[in-house]
Amino acid sequence: MMEAIEEKTETGLQILDKREAKLIELADKYKGLKIAGVEDKEGYKKVREARIELKNERVAVENDAYALRENAVKFQKTVIAREKELVGIVATVEKTLQGEEAVYVRALEAIKIEKEREEKARIQNRIKALAKFNYALDLYEVSTMPDDKFNELLTQVEIDFNAHQESLRWEKAEEERIRNEEAERLRIEKIELNKQRAEQEARERELRQQEIERIEAERKRQEEIRLENKRFADERKKLDEEKRQHEEQIRLEQAKKESAERARIEEQEKIKRQEAEKIEAERLEKIEAERQEALKPDKEKLFNYARALMAVPVPELSHKDAIKIAREIAERVVSTSEFIHDKAHLL
Repeated sequence: MMEAIEEKTETGLQILDKREAKLIELADKYKGLKIAGVEDKEGYKKVREARIELKNERVAVENDAYALRENAVKFQKTVIAREKELVGIVATVEKTLQGEEAVYVRALEAIKIEKEREEKARIQNRIKALAKFNYALDLYEVSTMPDDKFNELLTQVEIDFNAHQESLRWEKAEEERIRNEEAERLRIEKIELNKQRAEQEARERELRQQEIERIEAERKRQEEIRLENKRFADERKKLDEEKRQHEEQIRLEQAKKESAERARIEEQEKIKRQEAEKIEAERLEKIEAERQEALKPDKEKLFNYARALMAVPVPELSHKDAIKIAREIAERVVSTSEFIHDKAHLL
């Protein structure tokens, strides 16, 4: 059965292989065919015939391939069934042996894990033992060093650590001694400094007191000088006031005499000025009278001219624009007549 299916499958593939040359030939033959436009009917016919031929070949290949796949599916199902039949012969025994192998592998893995755990614990214990004495080694050295070498190293590290600790204790004691001595020195210096500060403050208080007494004595002396100066100034002020009053009295008497003399002179000058003003006024009145008499004909002419202007009638007009001009002329005639009259009066 399987041989027949294989033979048929092989024959189907040969059929497809034979079609390949024909398909390549057609693809090359019709590649690049174009239609020049809607007027190219011959081109359209060639393209359509070529497409149909290519389609027919494509459908034929698909049909052959489909038939071939059907045979392949049947072959696949037959192979799977035979596979299960043959596998079933050894599967149970294989599974049992696999279980035995798994048990063995797990046992080996457990032993390996235990050894690794013990090795890690050994290394960790070594690291802790060295760490107690502030000593550390590379992890590789810790793990590979033989026990006797490690024990020698641990002993030496402990000796060195104890020696270092003893040295640190000695250094700490020495530092403590130095600190105590320094503290004592500072305490003594502080006592001495406080003593010096107290003496300095006492001297400063004494100096301040002396300065206060000096200032007070100086203040009293200055007060006595001020009082003496004030007494002398009061006396001088009194004498100056008496002198001022005497001089003021003399000045007032002199001023009264001068004022009386000035009044007498001013009165005389006033009389003279009034007489001169009267003469001047009479002279000016005479000049003005003479001027007015001389101006009288001209003034009369100006008055007559003003009256003559007022007497000139404005013509009667009918148009409103002309009437407006006539009105302005009449107003200007009146103002001109008044101007002439006023100026004539001022002459």
